[in-house]
Amino acid sequence: MKAAIIGGGFSGLLSIKACLEEGIEPHCFERYDQLGGVWVYQEGLRPGQGSAIYDSLITNSSKVMMALSDYPFPKNAPPYPRPKHILKYMQDYAAHFDLEKYIQYNTSVLRVEPTADFETTGQWLVRTRMDGCEEKAVVFDAVFVCSGMYKKPFVPEYPGLDEFEGQKIHTNEFRKPDSFAGKTVVVMGSSNSAGDVAVDLSRCAHQVHLTMRHGCWVVKRMSSDGVPVDMTVNKRIIQFAPTALVGKIAESKANVNFNHSKLGLSAEAGLLNSEVMINDEIGDRIMCGAIQCRPGVKRFTKNGVEFVDGVKVDNVDAVMFATGYELGYDFIDRSIIQDNFADLDLYLHVFPPKLRHQTLAVIGCVTTLGGQPPVFELQTRLAAQVFKGKVRMPDEQTMMDDVIRRRDVLFQTFGKHRLFFPPIPYQDHLADLMGAKPKFTKLFLTNPRLAFQVLFGPCYPATYRLCGPHSWSGAKKAVEESWDSIIHATQTRVPVKQRKQKSAVTSGGQFFGALVSLMVLVATLLLVLN
Repeated sequence: MKAAIIGGGFSGLLSIKACLEEGIEPHCFERYDQLGGVWVYQEGLRPGQGSAIYDSLITNSSKVMMALSDYPFPKNAPPYPRPKHILKYMQDYAAHFDLEKYIQYNTSVLRVEPTADFETTGQWLVRTRMDGCEEKAVVFDAVFVCSGMYKKPFVPEYPGLDEFEGQKIHTNEFRKPDSFAGKTVVVMGSSNSAGDVAVDLSRCAHQVHLTMRHGCWVVKRMSSDGVPVDMTVNKRIIQFAPTALVGKIAESKANVNFNHSKLGLSAEAGLLNSEVMINDEIGDRIMCGAIQCRPGVKRFTKNGVEFVDGVKVDNVDAVMFATGYELGYDFIDRSIIQDNFADLDLYLHVFPPKLRHQTLAVIGCVTTLGGQPPVFELQTRLAAQVFKGKVRMPDEQTMMDDVIRRRDVLFQTFGKHRLFFPPIPYQDHLADLMGAKPKFTKLFLTNPRLAFQVLFGPCYPATYRLCGPHSWSGAKKAVEESWDSIIHATQTRVPVKQRKQKSAVTSGGQFFGALVSLMVLVATLLLVLN
């Protein structure tokens, strides 16, 4: 069995590895001349490139929560890596598992279509072209679509925008703020990129106006006790708490030393139903006047903008659109992968449900509140097992019912069609289908302390290698050492007095271990009874 893999970013590398684990022959086609996908930084856009990164970008997820399940980040990597760290990590991952030899660079995928006998074989005809060569057509038994869902920048229409004489630019073209020095810039959007770019511009621009139609909730990367915030929220135990309670707790944490209303950022809905902006500096930039928050745009003039509250700003030099992207899978028929969120039919956000044979998987067509690569990894592992017949998908109607249910839930949550949700319980559901979900009762009987960490602690990716297919002997150690990895990277200066106190901390560990065992016992009993 051989599979075509479209794209050499995170999803592509993970698909290669999943294929090798399941005995599938992988053939990965990468459009550009190196692996890394969106994490390859270049000053200009590469031909046909969609989403791209800017120079000041910092990951929104900590390294321990975005690491791959059987390959932790180095201990000396910063808790929140920058693009250069991510690209190096991907290169090291590919080298460690010897994946790069399966990648054909400088090769575009022109078309993916079912073969004439698809109803019988489930095979796909993949047309490719390497730079400077003729088109090739090869039949594959399965296809992993790993090209990323963001291909075409989305720019909304506004009255007067065509007549606006200033610069109009989407954030996918933005790299550094230098060219905007001394200028007045309007940044449109309430996403992570809107906050990042607004802050970056505010250091050299004359004035930055951040316009948001519905506001947002700002969450800082580091929680009040110095722990990466995603380690405090992405826990399995939280899914058992009422949604309303989780929302209130999250909002209270977001408002610590940060008043959204006074800063002009207030969202129209609760944190779990609104746009979330991960940003550490925007409050300070608003407080010093470098950024001014504005409501939605009513119209543009030749040299300015009028907002819906009637305020007008003239002499605007540039408008920066941080307004997202349109879905882009132009190499495959729209009946298989649709081109908008409202119509997108993917079972488990992976499998087109109307195909006679489940031999195509769309990897990475989701956005989660947390690390993305571990989600993509579980998708690839499940897809490889589905392709090999080890995991069976339900009938078409059952899959469509699930697609509609998930779509309706997300629409009710946000008031629009979008793919954004917490990684838990989605990751656990995928893992459970292939037997990789941690078994708490068994863990309690064999290692109570680890059971406590898995249930009550952060949902580390390595927990999905503790059991099931292709488990990893180093998973337990990776889980136990994740917190140390965070401390090791930042605690580069330890006062003498603090070093002497280490023995006291160690001695307290025995008591903590006993307490952990008791708590795990109670938790396990509750799970069994339920």
